[in-house]
Amino acid sequence: MHMKREGLYLEAHGRETVNIHGFNEDGKLLEAQLILDNPTHPHSNKTLLDEYDARQWFDVKPVTSSPYNITPDDDLLVVNCSLGGGAIEINLPAATGSGKVYRIKDIGTDNADVTPNATDTIDGVNAPVTLTQWDGIQVVDHAAGAWIEI
Repeated sequence: MHMKREGLYLEAHGRETVNIHGFNEDGKLLEAQLILDNPTHPHSNKTLLDEYDARQWFDVKPVTSSPYNITPDDDLLVVNCSLGGGAIEINLPAATGSGKVYRIKDIGTDNADVTPNATDTIDGVNAPVTLTQWDGIQVVDHAAGAWIEI
């Protein structure tokens, strides 16, 4: 099965893997592979991101209810909820300067609000970042109380 949507090329191999090909905002080729439920595969339910010849496996966490509190084990959150018009709340943990990166993608019809903890900030602002359908964000735990968007 092949599907194309807004610069992405999806390629399914049976029911176990999906390859995604596209371009990042710099025009560089981006490839990802999603390994679906397969208990015998060492990377089941993870995504391989291949960009600039660098590879890293990410745990994929589907978010289907609100609010969702991000945990240290999360890497890539795929938000797919429909609350009938209300924004899905995605709550960041307290920023400590750990360097941890979270990737969040909203594929649902409702907006997702990525909210810093208490007095923490995202790019210097203590307010949620709102994602609409197909928007994504990467945030880094930069310093105590400070997240930065990359």
